[in-house]
Amino acid sequence: MLSGVRTRSIDIVVPIFNEEACLQEFYARTARAISGLPYTFRILFVDDGSRDQSAALCAALQAQDPRVGLIRFSRNFGHQAALTAGLDAADADAVITLDGDLQHPPERIPDFIAAWEQGAEIVSGVRSKGAVSFWKRTSSAAFYRVLNAISKFDIVADSPDFRLFDARAVQAIRRLREQSRFLRGIYAWVGFRQVQLV
Repeated sequence: MLSGVRTRSIDIVVPIFNEEACLQEFYARTARAISGLPYTFRILFVDDGSRDQSAALCAALQAQDPRVGLIRFSRNFGHQAALTAGLDAADADAVITLDGDLQHPPERIPDFIAAWEQGAEIVSGVRSKGAVSFWKRTSSAAFYRVLNAISKFDIVADSPDFRLFDARAVQAIRRLREQSRFLRGIYAWVGFRQVQLV
């Protein structure tokens, strides 16, 4: 790399709640996915009041890997609050959010980064049709059909919280401080260039 050229940074925000069974695998797969990529990474776990050994496992990962950070809630405040805390704590050129239960494959992280490098400011993962049950798919489709009918902004159905945000998008999201947050609606409202990856 040329002298004086700053390496771009990416924070990976991971809300967790009672995920002790899969945290080691999540960390190992994430570490492999980002290995060799030309960025400075931080993996920031947000423990949403877990009652198992999740926080202790994260603290052990933090002790062995300086890229790992940990935010601990005093009790369970919910997934939206954990995502909000992670976005507030992030300090990078881009932020990736994904759940620690391995429903979002860390192996897709390089694809999200590639879309960002091509100009996308928000990159959203979209579930494949077979990824969830028929009932979940049907009820979710109905919810988003009604929501989009009454909203001025299109919210993509089957789009979980596996996303990448450019720092400019993170700054815009931080300025919206509603108490009862629906982050997927906020992501649509802020108006940045978005792409979806299946």
